[in-house]
Amino acid sequence: MARYTFWLVAGRSGPRVAAFWASLLALMVLLSASNSPASASPSAGTLRAGLQAGAYPGACATWGQVNDDAFGIPSNFDSNGDPVEPPPAQPYSSEEGFEVLVFNGRLYVGMEADNSFGARLWRTRAGVVISGSQADWEEVAADVAGNPFGVPDPVQNDHIDSLAEFDGYLYASTANRGSSTLGTRIFRSPTGDLGAWTDAIATYGAGFGDPQNTNFKDMQVFDGRLCGGTQNWDTESAGQPDWDPGAQVWCTADGTTWLQKNTNGFGDGANIEVWSGYVYDGALYFGVQNYGADRDSGADDVATLFRTADLAGAPAWAEVYRGDPDSRRVDILGDLNGYLYISVRSTGGIVVLRSASGDAGAWSQVNVAGMDGDPNNFGAVVDSAAVYNGALYVGVANVATGFQVWRTAGSLQGGPLVDWVQIDDSGLGDPNNYYTELIPFNGYLYAWTSNYFTGQQVRRSKCPICQSRVIDGAGTYTFDGVGAEVAFTQENLDSLEVCAYPNAGHEESMGGDWPVRRHYEISPSPADGAFTADLTLAYTDGELATATARVETTTFLQRWAGSTWEPCPPEQRARDIAANTATCTGAIAFSPWAITARCPNFDGVAAVSVGDVQVLAGHWREQSGDAGWDPQFDLDDNQRVDIIDIVAGARALGGACP
Repeated sequence: MARYTFWLVAGRSGPRVAAFWASLLALMVLLSASNSPASASPSAGTLRAGLQAGAYPGACATWGQVNDDAFGIPSNFDSNGDPVEPPPAQPYSSEEGFEVLVFNGRLYVGMEADNSFGARLWRTRAGVVISGSQADWEEVAADVAGNPFGVPDPVQNDHIDSLAEFDGYLYASTANRGSSTLGTRIFRSPTGDLGAWTDAIATYGAGFGDPQNTNFKDMQVFDGRLCGGTQNWDTESAGQPDWDPGAQVWCTADGTTWLQKNTNGFGDGANIEVWSGYVYDGALYFGVQNYGADRDSGADDVATLFRTADLAGAPAWAEVYRGDPDSRRVDILGDLNGYLYISVRSTGGIVVLRSASGDAGAWSQVNVAGMDGDPNNFGAVVDSAAVYNGALYVGVANVATGFQVWRTAGSLQGGPLVDWVQIDDSGLGDPNNYYTELIPFNGYLYAWTSNYFTGQQVRRSKCPICQSRVIDGAGTYTFDGVGAEVAFTQENLDSLEVCAYPNAGHEESMGGDWPVRRHYEISPSPADGAFTADLTLAYTDGELATATARVETTTFLQRWAGSTWEPCPPEQRARDIAANTATCTGAIAFSPWAITARCPNFDGVAAVSVGDVQVLAGHWREQSGDAGWDPQFDLDDNQRVDIIDIVAGARALGGACP
């Protein structure tokens, strides 16, 4: 406290004493309360995950590309880095997108770069909330010589195979190229920064000491351990008495000490490769490919799924699903509304199944094969599905027209099938986008694609949760499913649709204001209908916290008018911080609305500083109508600068303004 007191006192006397004491009091409050968590509120509880009664998934925005093709990495080079002449018809045919993860507030995408480069790992730059272009990305795997994680052999480190967060570290595994058997590598970093990676399996060597472990797929955290699965053909010993092929599961409790936690192939040497992993209802699952009697033929390949409920000692693994011949492999898609979803392949295209228990014999097919009967929709890939805003989104691989994104809210349609809808054009408008991986990041849905012609793309969209109501006169209409209330004093409307974008700030900058990570789009019908209404919109404590402002007493609504934000006039503002709501009375237009908080930054420094609190305190007791009145210092819009404003500014100390 003394260090602040001396700095604040210096050079201040006379009429500034009052301001000093106000500043001092604010800082005392800050020290005692600024880091206390926000209390739970009744209305925040209505905004829990998943779709509430009456709500439904809304139309997704156009998927804009937010990187340069292949992040600008050239192709058409051989393993020596020399140009290939003539250039191949599909210059990026050997380069795909692998694995996506959010770690420490940044989005990571794993990459198979040109064969001369090997694995690459890209992430959003510090402070990027909504990625918009190549400038928002940086690469963090290659050293100054261009070697992935400092390893000079790009054949051994051909691509990023899996990403996971465990015990404060980011883990990245790499896979061998093609049929080479050099052993998978695993690296970890506490920051993900370039040059901050160490070998997580240095004690054992590549492949955990077995170079036949060429991949390490879909790491999962379960039972206090980080686990993943390998591909292992044991080609080196094929036909020999000690031949012992089969996928292996390796786990670590401390990040560097690893133990194999299954018998090879889960007891069947034809279970060669783990493709996907997932934790569901207290059990760890791995989706596997059984190569059948003829490893060179896919016709007898069988999708299998294994699980265990305990990793202590020698875990017991149970086979809980086994597909038909040519079902190839199990890709675990995720869980929604108490069901675990998986996909397998068939001659008719992708088949999606679900189970509430995950038990053997408890799986039901919930789609038409190929989604709409199209066998070209042949399957999923690792991380190609994500649960987002109450629905399961699946990127279905298709090399004929480009992948398709389908979604379901999990509702049965009068039989075994659920409500699948294709949400955009094939390939997101580019038919050469053959595969994709999906991941939510800061309220938006991102697609990381594989494109054999132009290289990998990162696409971004947003898909809301919506609720509609018929409007039949003045009165209050609640939209509990999206956290909104509209009280009409007069109207000439037939209906109203309110769409919420949870955890997503609006793309348009709000200047000196801090957006809460949620915005709304409200559509009346007819669009030109006249009305006057009091609009109340809700947010969650988490969405307020991620705005970094933490100045809840300053929240208010703004409307996007097409080119500028129009704040709700101060005299029409109301807020209920206990209920996590902000209100604009007398609204006469609907369109995108955002919940915002004031940014108490006045001295030009990026972060809110003690100097800002001093400036604010210098306006203590000023009120509307006074000479020199400036409303920017009235943080709670009560037409005067009082101790509440100063405390609010002090509680934002250290927060970064946009």
